[in-house]
Amino acid sequence: MDLNPVKARVCQSAEMYTWSSYRAKIGQAKQYWLDEDPIYLALGASPDERRAAYKTFVADRLGTKDANQLIKTAVGRNQLTGNRKFTDDIETLTGIRVEFRGRGKPRKVKKKHDC
Repeated sequence: MDLNPVKARVCQSAEMYTWSSYRAKIGQAKQYWLDEDPIYLALGASPDERRAAYKTFVADRLGTKDANQLIKTAVGRNQLTGNRKFTDDIETLTGIRVEFRGRGKPRKVKKKHDC
């Protein structure tokens, strides 16, 4: 992705990385050899709409460090990300527990005895 050099701290913005397709996608450089993939083309009906949508998309990804870590952890544990209703619905459909749980055994709950 065009933000990999930024995340790796090679440069401060996607525009600064010479080898990125980002500048071509937002209209700051011409790269005739670059193919426009179908997902990029679906961002808008015109080149201007696509450029603006892609620029917004990349800018929105800059502040998603927590979301990226959440997804990375979930993938590593083969678990879902989503709200409680979503994970409950998936568990009901598949019969497999999919919620995130911490390590170890659940804590024992002291039982109240009727006397």
